[in-house]
Amino acid sequence: MKSHWRRTLGIAPLLVVALLVCVSGSAWAANVVRVEIYSPTESSPVKWVRPGDTVTVTTWVTVDEAASVTVAANVGTSGWYSVTRLVTVPSSAREFSVSVPLPEGIADGSKNVSVMARTDPNGGVKEASESNAVYVDGTAPVVTLGAAYDSHYES
Repeated sequence: MKSHWRRTLGIAPLLVVALLVCVSGSAWAANVVRVEIYSPTESSPVKWVRPGDTVTVTTWVTVDEAASVTVAANVGTSGWYSVTRLVTVPSSAREFSVSVPLPEGIADGSKNVSVMARTDPNGGVKEASESNAVYVDGTAPVVTLGAAYDSHYES
């Protein structure tokens, strides 16, 4: 007579492996639903930062389920993000800050701020941007020395 419990023990590890694969795959199914920039914004900009300074970008990321999210921010650059972080977002949303160093050669004037968030490996990308949120002033002050004014010499 054959014992059927040995067959059950042989199948059990396969079922455990299949369950782990399914559960780990569901962690990657999360999507970023929304990205918002809280600071700096056009209505509340960071003014008169110098090249080489660091600007702190505060953002809010909303996901449809808990996930690890790649978040990147930039100031004044287009097409690429200068700072990237991998953050864990709980089942709804999370606020966090990213410190973005300004390049030494950044030009004077107003700069846009952008934030991008995505889930890995194939999650959708959401972006947010604020125009004129940072003002850069890299021009050194000019000091003019002249003759001292003394009222005793006036007639």
